[in-house]
Amino acid sequence: MPVTLEQIAKKSGVGKATVSRALRRTGSVSAKTREHIQRVAEELGYRPDPILSAFTQRRWKKRSATGTPLAFVFSSEKDVFSSECLKSAKTRSAELGYELGVYRLSEFSSHAQASRVLYHRGVRGIIVAHQRKEETPVCLEWEHFAVVSCGLRQDRIPSSIVMPNVFNGMRLCAKVVCELGYRRPGVVFMDEGPDDNTAYQMGAYWQEFFGQIPFPSKKPFLPIPPLTDAKNFEEWFLQHRPDVILGSNLELFDALVSRGWRFPEEVPYVCFGWNNRRGAVAGVDLHTDLIGASLVDLLDVQIRSGQFGASANRVTHMIEPSWMGGRTLPTAPPFGAVPKGEGKGKRKREKW
Repeated sequence: MPVTLEQIAKKSGVGKATVSRALRRTGSVSAKTREHIQRVAEELGYRPDPILSAFTQRRWKKRSATGTPLAFVFSSEKDVFSSECLKSAKTRSAELGYELGVYRLSEFSSHAQASRVLYHRGVRGIIVAHQRKEETPVCLEWEHFAVVSCGLRQDRIPSSIVMPNVFNGMRLCAKVVCELGYRRPGVVFMDEGPDDNTAYQMGAYWQEFFGQIPFPSKKPFLPIPPLTDAKNFEEWFLQHRPDVILGSNLELFDALVSRGWRFPEEVPYVCFGWNNRRGAVAGVDLHTDLIGASLVDLLDVQIRSGQFGASANRVTHMIEPSWMGGRTLPTAPPFGAVPKGEGKGKRKREKW
């Protein structure tokens, strides 16, 4: 017969409810009592029933009118990517019996105060939004919470992360660009920072890409260092003359448009970072809807299995992107065709 909570409680000298909280790593049980109960459970050969645990958790969640509280924590006011993930995360949270609240660290005097507020509001699961490299790293009191990270950057946060597979996204971009007849793609990175998974994956694929694609006899076009400002783009473009731009994100695209660049009239453009301009800007869809839902699913598993605090073995869950056609990427002209027309201003504007 399986070992029951009553048997563990009797041998441990505590109540059944205390045993349940200790084995699930929830509630107010001291570390000493929790270790004692876990040791007794191991001696008796206790093994949890995952189906019964899931059923119990579902019943427990339904006791709350609004749902068990979770927190989606932002450190940046400009985090559009995570804001898109938040939409589907809220929907998935409600489906699983949770209530997902939004918190911004700027609303608190310190990260320690934020931790206390979240804990006393009953939050036991936290989703940490994508961070910009210039921001102070999020440093909450992790031992009180189950934690997952969202976004494009593997921050200095001791948690697993859900992010898009940017490497395969860039592979997809390169494949479509080549099939459309382009032969001199120019890759443009914004200043992503040394700890950014996005930059690592883009750079990794770009090295692979150059070893496989057939180039014309003239010198192959090489990847360029990060362009920290859109004003540097013009000089670089006139020097290398790529026939299509592969940009790391829509921030770069918008910055260039604001400086008077026209796509695809002057040069076609592909966005291989996050892209929510369906039909307008060609590129990859990183599926923020799937990322948001996956964040909640992963957090739910951690809460139900009592995985709280810093994770010694972080796991990266990657969502596969898909191609999105757009007006900024027409079919390329025959290779060797002569550009037509010349524009106004300091630079020559070319039209195919």
